[in-house]
Amino acid sequence: NQHVWAAGTYTNIRTSPGVILYSDNGGQNWSIQAEDIEQINQVTFASNDKGWAVGNHGAIYHTANGGNNWSQQASGCVNDLNAVYFWDDENGLAGGYDEVVQTSNGGQTWEEQWVFESQFWFIVAFYATDPVNRIAAGNQNMYYADSPGNMWHPTTNYISSVYDMAYSSPQYRWLVGGASNSGGAVLRR
Repeated sequence: NQHVWAAGTYTNIRTSPGVILYSDNGGQNWSIQAEDIEQINQVTFASNDKGWAVGNHGAIYHTANGGNNWSQQASGCVNDLNAVYFWDDENGLAGGYDEVVQTSNGGQTWEEQWVFESQFWFIVAFYATDPVNRIAAGNQNMYYADSPGNMWHPTTNYISSVYDMAYSSPQYRWLVGGASNSGGAVLRR
């Protein structure tokens, strides 16, 4: 709870350079770990040392030493990436506007995922327990994959816009967003 990362950009201008900040005292003091990079939209760590950050123009950055050094990984994506999730040091997902990629080797290579739906989708969060059972939350729908490979499917939708997803275990997941009747919604599984 003392090691915290924050990321974004210096201004609200889309072309402004990105930055990754780090605190080792619960957020009381911050230091810059990476700057003059693409705008960063999310950071995740699978362990104390291994972490990933995703951002605009398909940018993925990786650290193997707790953020002391960040190197760019080739995602193959051209659109902005908003979400990244790793369930161990090797297996993870990244996605955003109309693109999702998955890795099984710590991000050395990323494989494009395919969603059987033609409508616009915008991924904001992921959850997975293994390389087969995966969930993606988007602003138009929820998507799942429950077999090996890169095929994803939309779920039955009770929520029109998903803003975030949280989880405490594989059995308990929460979604927040807008409901189909234009109100807000919190869903739990």
